[in-house]
Amino acid sequence: MKEFDYHGEARVTGAVLKAYLSAFGPYQKRGENVLCKYFGVDELVGDASVMYPLTEFFKALKEFQEQFGREFMRKIGQGIFANAAFPPDIDGVEKAMSIINDAYYMNHDAKPGEIGGYHWTRESDHSGRMTCDNPYPCHFDFGIFEVIAKTFCPTARVTHDDQGPCRHKDGDKCVYLIEWED
Repeated sequence: MKEFDYHGEARVTGAVLKAYLSAFGPYQKRGENVLCKYFGVDELVGDASVMYPLTEFFKALKEFQEQFGREFMRKIGQGIFANAAFPPDIDGVEKAMSIINDAYYMNHDAKPGEIGGYHWTRESDHSGRMTCDNPYPCHFDFGIFEVIAKTFCPTARVTHDDQGPCRHKDGDKCVYLIEWED
């Protein structure tokens, strides 16, 4: 799927919105106002028990990517691991990367495959590839992988495969290489 290219009925949890808003720092109210505008509400509830339309969330994300650039999307992605639901007992980079798709669907009420996903392929004991075919922005996902990898290995490296397709450039997927040491 291309960035923001989703038109179904799936919803996203308020916990993901909390991560989104953490990127705004002292300007959090501005982010809240934009989300409220798209969701048609006066106030957001930032917990996993409340769901919001994913199509409207993508409209808000697109507005901010257009205003503040892709690096802002990366910053938003970096807040996901601390705020969204993830399976328990994650003890390393490889395990964390291998369960991201499970975490993705824990934070959305979509049927498997409906909103694309995160597909991990182990390359070696210290590297792997993550293929993303979901409608989230490329740099948003980059930020997620970067913070997760560095949580378990501060010297970990995440790179985008610039030779392949990119959702930001109207491709249907992005591929990221994640490398780490023990």
